[in-house]
Amino acid sequence: MKPRQIIDSAFWPEPVAIITVQPDMPASFVTVEAVGLNTRVHYTTTLPRDDWQALETQEPAYTFDGEARPFRLALEGERLRLAYTVDPLLAANNTLVDLLPHQMEAVYGVMLPQPRIRHLMAHDAGAGRGHDLQWRILLLCRLCGMVERHGPYI
Repeated sequence: MKPRQIIDSAFWPEPVAIITVQPDMPASFVTVEAVGLNTRVHYTTTLPRDDWQALETQEPAYTFDGEARPFRLALEGERLRLAYTVDPLLAANNTLVDLLPHQMEAVYGVMLPQPRIRHLMAHDAGAGRGHDLQWRILLLCRLCGMVERHGPYI
């Protein structure tokens, strides 16, 4: 048996994780160092080799041998999903367009704190910022769970 394997046997009062296994002289005994899973008590037990070989290990309920890439992708998704709770200006910080102070105040100070967003956002034609502000408001509403139904471009 290998270290960190789990054994539940009558030799110990609780399931234990194996730390080390050393054959003793004479060769018919084995000294086992283990730690209890529930109480974290350290056990040093000398067993006859036949009893040691008859023990059966338990498979752990979890392993860490899975693919790392899907886990990291899911973790990054959760980080982005919850990012607005830490950074209220999330949409403004994740874009390449710098907002002017009055635009930040209009979006984050007036529109988003409202329980229902019923505002008309107008902009100067050709300035290129109005559309960006509208997408930011929509992005933040989606992140906060305020938008349930949306158009085909989201």
